Amino acid sequence: MAGEGSRRRNPRTGTGAQGAVTVGRIVRQLLGGLKLSAEAWLQDVESEWPRTVGAAVAARTRPGRFEDGVLTVYVNHSVWYNELTRYGKADMLANLRRRYGDGRIRSLRLQLDPGR
Repeated sequence: MAGEGSRRRNPRTGTGAQGAVTVGRIVRQLLGGLKLSAEAWLQDVESEWPRTVGAAVAARTRPGRFEDGVLTVYVNHSVWYNELTRYGKADMLANLRRRYGDGRIRSLRLQLDPGR
């Protein structure tokens, strides 16, 4: 077809005919922005950690990564890991949801701190 060549997109700029932006480029930009937003949010969680979970728990834990609504919390000792798994995880999640809203954190995952 004669007009087909004019509809091809430029692979370097992600634009098509007449400067139209491709869907793939929009999705990449959107996802990149969401990742930055999640990283900024996680930095806020880290700075507010002692006020959110309490000084005693904060001294032995730290927020790790955040993916798909699951916040991984690193625990620095196996005894604390067991205690928090049994008795403290629900309180931590409730405190985080109270501070950041119910919709952001779906669940918590406790893990022994790989950096200890």
